[in-house]
Amino acid sequence: MHRFSAILFCLLLLIAMTEAQEYSPRIRRPPPALAEQERLASELVMTDGLLQKGDIVVTDHGYYVFQGIAADGFTNEFRPIPSPLKSDQKASGLRFVDP
Repeated sequence: MHRFSAILFCLLLLIAMTEAQEYSPRIRRPPPALAEQERLASELVMTDGLLQKGDIVVTDHGYYVFQGIAADGFTNEFRPIPSPLKSDQKASGLRFVDP
């Protein structure tokens, strides 16, 4: 009888937790728009602590090469570089496929 009571208690607790999560207002947000996702990804790559001098990063604003840490010891410095694909190459049959 004790085992049955424990199982019943766990089942009721699980049901209560599931109901609480379904009605929780703090988790219900629509996913960010594509532009916001691109901005967030760009921000993450520009602030990556594992970057080494000479690393190339691609952001929503173009290509950049990592120059190193600024004199303040906190800010990452980047230099913009031209796209490795010329504009005529982009239009000449190269396709980008979503995974």
